[in-house]
Amino acid sequence: MTFTGQNIRKLTGQKDMSFLLENCSVNNLTGSGEFGFSDQGSNTIKFRFEQGNIFDFDDVNVFSYTEDVGFTISGDISESTYSYKINNIPVAEGVGKSDFELKEFFVNTTNCNISTQLKIYADETAYSISIPASIIEEEAFDVTINNSSSNSTIQIFSASLGASSVSHFSVDSFTAPMTIAPSGSGSISLTNLDTTISSAVSYDVKLILSTNIGKIEETLSLMVFQGPEYTAANYLTLLSETEMEGGKEFLYRFQSSVFKQDFQDETNTGFIPQQATVSLEYVSGNIGVFHETFGVNITNGGQGYVNPEVTFEAVTFPDIQAEGTAAVDSGVIDSVEITAFGNKYAAAPTVAFSDSDPSASGATGETVTLPYDKTFTNCFDIGTSHDSYVTVDFLSQGLTQNEGDASYPYSSFGPGMYKQSTPVSVSASNYNYYIKIIYTDKRDYHPISAKLKVESLYSDADSNQAVEEAAIDITETI
Repeated sequence: MTFTGQNIRKLTGQKDMSFLLENCSVNNLTGSGEFGFSDQGSNTIKFRFEQGNIFDFDDVNVFSYTEDVGFTISGDISESTYSYKINNIPVAEGVGKSDFELKEFFVNTTNCNISTQLKIYADETAYSISIPASIIEEEAFDVTINNSSSNSTIQIFSASLGASSVSHFSVDSFTAPMTIAPSGSGSISLTNLDTTISSAVSYDVKLILSTNIGKIEETLSLMVFQGPEYTAANYLTLLSETEMEGGKEFLYRFQSSVFKQDFQDETNTGFIPQQATVSLEYVSGNIGVFHETFGVNITNGGQGYVNPEVTFEAVTFPDIQAEGTAAVDSGVIDSVEITAFGNKYAAAPTVAFSDSDPSASGATGETVTLPYDKTFTNCFDIGTSHDSYVTVDFLSQGLTQNEGDASYPYSSFGPGMYKQSTPVSVSASNYNYYIKIIYTDKRDYHPISAKLKVESLYSDADSNQAVEEAAIDITETI
C-alpha cells in the first residue's frame, strides 16, 4: 500500500504492540515522512524519514535509504520499553520509554510517498455480542457489545444490517464513533419492522460493525412473536337516578373483563385488569351570573296612580319573570312587595309601572337583586369507588381541569371538567366500579348538560371503542 499526506488509524489503546513495515520505500529524497504511535495526546513515538535518513523513536539517525529501494523495519513496543530491527538486524533492544496507551498509529508524508506492506500486531481483543432471546413484533431492542479485554478500547465507526435482515429490522440509534472502554459495554438499538406476524417467526439477525479491531460480522438468532391480543368487554350502566332535596343524584356502574392472549409467554395468558380513567365534563348550558329579584327601590313615586301594575322586564327564556304589587299613597307609589321572585340571567332586570288611569305617570324604580354564579363545579361533583357506597369528593381532591370536548369559559368561571389523575384497576376480583354524580340545583330553569366518560386502556371487542359515555342532562328545576 502507498501512503500520501496525513493517514491516521485508530487502535485499541493497548500498551503492548508489534509492527512490521515490510519492503518499505520512499519515492524521493527531497520529501519527508513519519510512522509511529500516539495516545492521541502529547505522547508519541515515531520513526522519521528525512532526506535519505531514518531517525528512531529517540530521534537518533539509525539508517540511510535510497530512493525507491526497499528496506524492512520491525519492532515491539511494551509499557516501558521498545525494540526494533532494520533489515532483520537488531538496532535497539529494551530501550526505555514512557508508559502510555497506543490509541492510534499514523503514516504521514510531505512531498513524497511511502510504500510498504504494513502490519500491526497486538493481543486479540475479546468481545461478545448479544441480543434478547425473543421480542414481540414492532418492538425495539438492544444489541449489547461487551468488551471483555482489560486493556483494549473498542471503537465502532458504523453499524449496519446484512441484506437478509434489512427488510425485517432497522438500526434506530447509533452515534459514531461508539467507544467501549476495557471491561465495559455499549448498545445499539434495533427495531423489528414486522406488523403481521402470526404466532412466531425465527430470524437470523446479521449485524455488521466497522471497528478499530477490524470488521465484525455477527449473526444472532432472534424469535419474534405476534403481539399480545386483548379481548375486552366494557359496560357502563345507569343504576339509579334519584331526586333529592336541592338536587339530583346519579349512580353508574362500570364493569370490565379483559382476556390477554400472550404468544410470547403462555404463562401470561389469562384475565388481566382493565385500566380505566373516569371524567365528567361540561357539554352545554348557560354558565355565568344569575340574578334573583328581592325588592324594588322607588326612585320616583310618580303621581295619579290608582291601580298600578308592576312589570319586570328583560326575561331570558326559560327564566321565570318576577312579580310584585305596588303600594299607593295619594296616587304616589311608595313601595313594591315581591310576590314571586322569578329569576333573571346575565343582568338585573328593569322595573316599569303602568296604570289604567291615563293620568298616572312618572313612577320609576330600581330592582334589588341577589346575584350568584352558576358554574360547572358548583352544579356538579363526582366520586368513584369499588364499593357501592361512594363519597362524592372530586372537587375537594382538586381533580379538575379547564375543559373537555366542549368550549367552557374557565377563565371566568373556573374549571369545566373533573378527571381522575391516575387510572384505576378493574379486575376479575374487583369487577364493579361505581360512579356517583351529584347535581346541585342553582335555582334557575336553564338546562345544563354534562358528559360522563370512562376511558379504558383496552377497547371493547364489540364496539372497538375505548371510551364509554353517558349524557347527564338537567332540563328543569328540581
